[in-house]
Amino acid sequence: MEGIEGVMGKGYKTRAAVRLAGVGISGLVMVVAVGPGGLMASVAATAKSSAAVEAGHEAVTAVSDLTARRLPLHEVWRVRLRNGPHDGVALGSPSIATLGRGAAVVFGDRSGDVYALNLATGDTLPGWPKDVGAPVTSTPSVLKRPGVAHDTVLVGTGNAAEPCAGGYQWLLPTGAQVLVQAPNPSTDHACRADGVFAGIAIGTLGGVTAAVAGSLGQDTYAMNATTRAILRGFPWFQADSNFATPSIADVKGDGVNQIIEGGAQTAGLADHKKYTNGGHIRILSATGRLLCEDTTDESVNSSPAVGKFLADSAVGIVAGTGPTFPTASLHDEVIAVDADCNLVWAHKLSGTTGYESPALADVLGNGALQVLVTTHSGGVYALNGVNGATLWHAQLRHDIFGSPVTAELGTDHQVVVVATIDGFDVLTGKNGRVLDATVIRTTAFQNAPLVTKDPNGSIGITVVGYQLRDSVATHFEIDASDDDVDAPGTWPQFHHDAQLTGNASAPIVQP
Repeated sequence: MEGIEGVMGKGYKTRAAVRLAGVGISGLVMVVAVGPGGLMASVAATAKSSAAVEAGHEAVTAVSDLTARRLPLHEVWRVRLRNGPHDGVALGSPSIATLGRGAAVVFGDRSGDVYALNLATGDTLPGWPKDVGAPVTSTPSVLKRPGVAHDTVLVGTGNAAEPCAGGYQWLLPTGAQVLVQAPNPSTDHACRADGVFAGIAIGTLGGVTAAVAGSLGQDTYAMNATTRAILRGFPWFQADSNFATPSIADVKGDGVNQIIEGGAQTAGLADHKKYTNGGHIRILSATGRLLCEDTTDESVNSSPAVGKFLADSAVGIVAGTGPTFPTASLHDEVIAVDADCNLVWAHKLSGTTGYESPALADVLGNGALQVLVTTHSGGVYALNGVNGATLWHAQLRHDIFGSPVTAELGTDHQVVVVATIDGFDVLTGKNGRVLDATVIRTTAFQNAPLVTKDPNGSIGITVVGYQLRDSVATHFEIDASDDDVDAPGTWPQFHHDAQLTGNASAPIVQP
């Protein structure tokens, strides 16, 4: 446990006692420095079978039903990244952007490089990778500007092991880079400025296209995504480090977007306010006004998802609670709140939900959104969005640190793709039965796959993980698949889309 103690020993002090950079998530930063063999020795390599199903819920799917029908899945390209065993790709997921000659897969690694690979061929685009000077454990987001052929890539840089490095990073179509740092309040002497672990969400706030994310310091920043000017009302004091990517949606139904963020707090005084151990889901206005807050006794480092999944198609927010405070009453649960931050339901699962983030998708094909959740111990759940009841539960053979994604294959339901610490699995969304088990064994993943509509009309699945010596990016295609991957009711990548809005179906105001 030397890696964890090394982080915690720095004692990042804030006005809210000890910053969460040394708690919980820092363990992940230590784990990803080893190959699959070491990783599987340091965590439970084989997940325990699920407990009995709750009354009235559907049956649990057996571990990896290898007799099930397999998908026509074939590998198109594989790229090995020579970044070494300690600097691999982990926690940050691949995203899609328009760069170079067309669609590209973008992602970062812990050595501080951001890569862009041609989606069709896997070729590295000219001028990439970009050295951003700090570890990247966030998922890149994409800014599309009218009249500009190529996208701007935004990425949070810095992590719990190096919280004083990095910030909000812009990678411009011109090849230039711009870093906006997150200064700490004068009373915080841990770092002059802090890095950004979370993904940067992009959406319309106050009439402009904005970029929003919390920092490893004490503040959430919202900036004009084009000029990088800080918006009125920000930075917003959040009292502790933030690991969750925010969502952007008009959850209030008042014609303007709001910011939905998860977070954590540790016991102590912050800005003359007393805090207890726990976390929260908050809704902020475009000018940084706190509209409502649901406070829990457990951290919310899971990035919240927003959509019309509650009763009568009402907008809801769902996130997982963390493993930070073991005695908390809401430890290892999935919680759903309404547009006024009132708790609607909470569901305890068989394993930690704090690292992974939920997805919202119509995997049953019934016109409603189901809540898809993974647990650290290998569980994959489909929950009823109205009440949180388990619809199906599949128990995979390997631990999971990433979020689920879905793909529409032209049937009456979708498939669910889940990456684990030993390959990835494809499940049918109808009942959780495993269609393809442990694809590309010996590659460890701690992030979400990326589902794309490929140039040849097929559906593509890109996964980026690490092996004993370096990282590997692999792209697969599903034959004869010609449906839109981003149709309503789908969830094709981490936090739903390339802007990381986390918004499945809630109204969103465009610029």
